[in-house]
Amino acid sequence: MSRTFKTSLGSSPLSGRQGIDQATRFKHQLYAIKKKPEGVSLLTVTHPDPPHMEVVALSDADVPCAVEWVAKAQELAPELWALAERRKGVAR
Repeated sequence: MSRTFKTSLGSSPLSGRQGIDQATRFKHQLYAIKKKPEGVSLLTVTHPDPPHMEVVALSDADVPCAVEWVAKAQELAPELWALAERRKGVAR
């Protein structure tokens, strides 16, 4: 039996499609910094009031590398959300 923990990695201040896109970019940036191990899943959770998208990590507490990865992700999350916020108006 595994012990699964839910950890918030922050949320996008945007709503709708823009919020989903920003959450997706956040997850891709996180994957680029450190490869996600087995035992970790990242989900985008929609909150209706106020509308925003939250990124949540589900991790298996019995897998040491998963616990370590989530801790590092929590540490990096504020900086990555700030980067996503600065990039939201930049056309590519």
